[in-house]
Amino acid sequence: MNLDYIELFNLKTNNIKPDIGRILISEPFTVDEIFKRSVVLLTQYSSKKGAMGFILNKPVPYQDINPKLQEEFGGREINISIGGPVELDNLFYLYKSDNEIIENSIEISPNLYIGGDYLQFRTAIIKKIIPIKNVKFFFGYSGWSAGQLETEIENNFWLVKKFKAMDIFTSDKDMWANQIKQLEDKYKIWTIVPEDPRVN
Repeated sequence: MNLDYIELFNLKTNNIKPDIGRILISEPFTVDEIFKRSVVLLTQYSSKKGAMGFILNKPVPYQDINPKLQEEFGGREINISIGGPVELDNLFYLYKSDNEIIENSIEISPNLYIGGDYLQFRTAIIKKIIPIKNVKFFFGYSGWSAGQLETEIENNFWLVKKFKAMDIFTSDKDMWANQIKQLEDKYKIWTIVPEDPRVN
């Protein structure tokens, strides 16, 4: 791999600090398969305790979703992503609601919540109190110990960006490129980098 080629696209941090409700955008040469061209929503952050978040743009193909899980939510087509490499056997959920607040949910930005009482949440979906289009499920999550995320940001592994809640529930396919296009013009060069830099 040509180091000059990599250096051309290795743009330094935009100096936005990580925080709850902000997103992380991976740099284009990330080799870690699960974080490759990923967009991660931070749902917990503390400089002393570490951080937690969910990858937004790694959808599970509809045909790979267990039908029993869909049946639990009234047979509706549900939106599931791989949230990260930790606890991949566990299901997490994020939802947007202007009025219905599930008990024990945590608000991460206005009207955007993570978790909460599962049975109450399930009932709200089945009764259409919370529209399924305003819900996103995850298998697993992404986690960082204290200081780890800050080090990765300093090493230009991530760019931090403020985020609109409505973008979470849009199509996943082009989320990485679309979020970069909202940054300063100098970062837009990332969107033309092939996933395999050996490809011309």
